[in-house]
Amino acid sequence: MTNQPPDNTRDAQVSQITPVLGIDLGDTVVYRTEDGGRPQMPKAFETIRHLREKIFGNNIYIVSRVTKIEDSLRLMKWLNDNNFFELTGVLPANVNFCLLREEKAPICKKLGVTHFVDDRPEVLSYMTSVPHRFLFKGIEEDYQKFKDELINVVRVQGWEEIGKILLS
Repeated sequence: MTNQPPDNTRDAQVSQITPVLGIDLGDTVVYRTEDGGRPQMPKAFETIRHLREKIFGNNIYIVSRVTKIEDSLRLMKWLNDNNFFELTGVLPANVNFCLLREEKAPICKKLGVTHFVDDRPEVLSYMTSVPHRFLFKGIEEDYQKFKDELINVVRVQGWEEIGKILLS
């Protein structure tokens, strides 16, 4: 009998979790100007592309609420007209719409989302299965209403900040 150390390789194995990014559209990727325009948020497309290339691959999903089904067609047209898919590499099949804010959480759970970006504190309060949540700008009054559910939420002011956090 030899005196060999025990085989601890099974104990050392750590299961790898695939990073999956979920992103809201309204006031996160696109916003409405006073004159009715709908430009992209500064650095949104570039940062999403870098996140796709460096971390998330094809595991980036749009999960956005619409008030009526017709709005989903309008938003898909905006994404196409603004070359969102070509410029970011996000797959058109990875776009999900729902009618209620609280419906985003089960969609994210089903998709295995590990990171989520939204401008609504209420939405992030429902995302208990998502370990990394980012409040994009957000209205202070809304944040105060949900702050007890947002203990682990990171508040960010723009896409450059999200990129710095996730790519560092």
